[in-house]
Amino acid sequence: MELRFFSKDLIPHHYRKKYQIHTVDWDGTSLHFDSMIPVPIEVQNDILQELGLEIPYKKGEHTTLQGDETLECFFSYAFQRRTTDIHFEPQEKMVSIRYRIDGLLHPVDSISHEEYQKMTRVIKLKGGMDITENRLPQEGGFRHESCQFDIRASIVPSLYGEKAVLRILPVCNQLQKLELLGMTEFQMKFVQNAVRKRSGSIIVNGPTGSGKSTTLHAILQELDCTSKSVLSIEDPIEIVDPIISQFQVDEALGLTYAEYLKRVLRQDPDVILLGEIRDKETARLACEASLTGHYVLSTIHTKTTADVVLRLLEMQLEPFLIADALQLIINQRLIRKSCPYCSVEEKISPMYQKVFHVETQKKGRGCHYCNNTGYLGRVGLFEINQISEKARDFVFSFLSHANVNQCMQLLNEGIAFTMKDHATDLIKRGLTTYQEVLPCL
Repeated sequence: MELRFFSKDLIPHHYRKKYQIHTVDWDGTSLHFDSMIPVPIEVQNDILQELGLEIPYKKGEHTTLQGDETLECFFSYAFQRRTTDIHFEPQEKMVSIRYRIDGLLHPVDSISHEEYQKMTRVIKLKGGMDITENRLPQEGGFRHESCQFDIRASIVPSLYGEKAVLRILPVCNQLQKLELLGMTEFQMKFVQNAVRKRSGSIIVNGPTGSGKSTTLHAILQELDCTSKSVLSIEDPIEIVDPIISQFQVDEALGLTYAEYLKRVLRQDPDVILLGEIRDKETARLACEASLTGHYVLSTIHTKTTADVVLRLLEMQLEPFLIADALQLIINQRLIRKSCPYCSVEEKISPMYQKVFHVETQKKGRGCHYCNNTGYLGRVGLFEINQISEKARDFVFSFLSHANVNQCMQLLNEGIAFTMKDHATDLIKRGLTTYQEVLPCL
C-alpha cells in the first residue's frame, strides 16, 4: 500500500527524543519510522494506543486496523448500490448511516459510537487528516483499495460527535455525450451551433448536485480538442479528461479561480472550462476572456436562466460585458428515471393530463433492481436559453432603465423549448413520471 506522510509531531515527545525519530509514514496498517535507533514493535503498539488507535490485528494473512473492516463493509454495499455519498450521522445513542442513491438519502444501518470512533480514525488516517483533532472541521481524500473509486471525506463536529460524509467518485468516470444526458435533438442543435463560434460563453446553471460539471464536459466532446488548446479550472476535479489540461483550485495556496484564470490566459488557450463563477473578479475575467478570442464554459448557482444575468449584474459587472459575452444559458436539473425492470403503464390523473398533455406514463412498482423505489438511474431535465438580440440590447442599456421585470421577460423569450416541454417529452418517452418532474417546474 502507498505510504502516506504522518506528522512526527503527533508522536509523543519522549519517544521522539529516545529513538531520535526524524519522519514517520503510514501505509494504512502500521507506522514506519525513519529513526537513528530502531523502534521495537512493542513501542510501536504503545504509540498507536497513545494516539487513540487500536493495535492492528491479523485478518487472514493481512494486518488490518480495527474499524477498517467495518468501513470496508459499508463501501462494498455502497459500490453495489451506485451510491454517491455515505452519511455518518451521530445521534444520542447510535450513529445512523444513510446512502445517497439517485439524489435521495436512504437509511441503511446504525452502529455504536465506539465502533464509529474506530472507523473515523481510519478515515482520518487514510484521508491524511489529523487523528488527534476532533474539535475542528477537516477534509481529506484517498483512493479506495480497489483503485476504482476516489473517496472525498468531510468531517465536521456536531452535538453527539463528528459527522462524516464520504463522497464516492469513480476513477474511470466515462465522459458522457449530450444525447446520453437526456437532451433532445432540438436542444443539442443550440449547443452545437454555439460551440462552433470562436469566442463567447455558455453558462450552465442549477442547484448543487444537478450535473452541471458533467454537462460542461459533455459540451467539450462536441469540440475538436485535438486541434484546440483546452484548459479547465475546477474545484474539485471530479471528471478526468485525458485530452485537456486540468487545474485544481487550492485556495490555501492562493490558487483561486480568479488567480488561475489570470495565469492560464497566458498559455494560449482556445477554450477554458471554469468550474464555477463565484465572485466579481472571476466573473469579470471570464467575460473579458470570452470577448478576446476565447470560448468560456462555466456554471452559476441560480434557479432560472434569467437569474443568471441578474446574478452577474448583482456582481456589479458592466451590462455591456454581459450582453456581449453571454451566448447560451443552460438551466438543468437531475431527475430519477423509471425502473425499466418493473415499470408498468398507468393512467395520469385528469388534472395533470391538462398540465403535461399526456394521458399515460410508465411508473415502477418496485423490485430488487431499484431497491423497491420504482426508479433506477437519473436523467437530465434541460432548458436552453439563446440570448435574443432584443434581450441583448436591453441588457446592454440596463443601467439607463434598470427594469428587472422587463429584463426577465425579454430573457425568457429566448427559451424555445422550456423545462416543462422537456419534462413532457421525457414522460411521453416513458423515462420518468410527472411526480418526479413536478418539484423542478
